[in-house]
Amino acid sequence: MQGPLDALGGTHELSTQIRGLPRPVRSDQGVLALAPKDALLIDSSTIDVETALELHKAAAEKGFAFVDAPVSGGISGAAAGTLTFMIGGDKDTVARAEQVITPMEGRIVHTGGPGMGQSAKIVNNMMLFVNFEACAEGSVLAAKDVGLALSAGEQTGVDLPAAARSTTRAQTPAPTTSMVAAKTIPETNNTTVV
Repeated sequence: MQGPLDALGGTHELSTQIRGLPRPVRSDQGVLALAPKDALLIDSSTIDVETALELHKAAAEKGFAFVDAPVSGGISGAAAGTLTFMIGGDKDTVARAEQVITPMEGRIVHTGGPGMGQSAKIVNNMMLFVNFEACAEGSVLAAKDVGLALSAGEQTGVDLPAAARSTTRAQTPAPTTSMVAAKTIPETNNTTVV
C-alpha cells in the first residue's frame, strides 16, 4: 500500500499549501517523516508566524532545508505565472527555493529570516483589507451625498462624470405610482395615459 507521499517519487523539492498545518507536515505519515532527507521544503500556505517558526525549527531538526513562502496574486496570478512570493528563510535556502519558484512568479521578495515571509503576507493582507474598507466606506458616503463627492472632485481637480449624472438623476423625481402623465400621440390626436 502506498503512503500519502509516495507520489513524490524521489523528488527533492516539495512546495505545499496545506490546510491544518503543522499536522500534515509533522505526523508520522507527514512530509518530515517521508520526504527524501535532502529535500527542499517550500511552504506557501498563509499561516500564522508562530506556526511558520515551529515548522522551520521542526524541519531543521530533521535536517531539511525549509522556507516559508506565502504568495499574493490569487488564482489569476497562479494561472498567469505572476504570483508574488514573500520568502522567509536563510539566504542559501532562499536562493535554492528561487530556482523552484521562478516558473510561477512575477516577483520574489526575500523578506528576511524564518517566519518573515508570513509576517510580510500578514502586512500585505492588512493593507488589502484596509483598502477594501476604504472603498466600502467611500461607496456608502457617495450613496448618501453625491454632492459631497462632486465637491471633493472639484476641489482636487478630478472630473467625476458618473457622479454628475447621478446628481442629475437625483434632482429629477423618480416616477411613482401616484404620478400620471398625459401624452398626446401626434398622428392620431389621441391622448394616452402613461
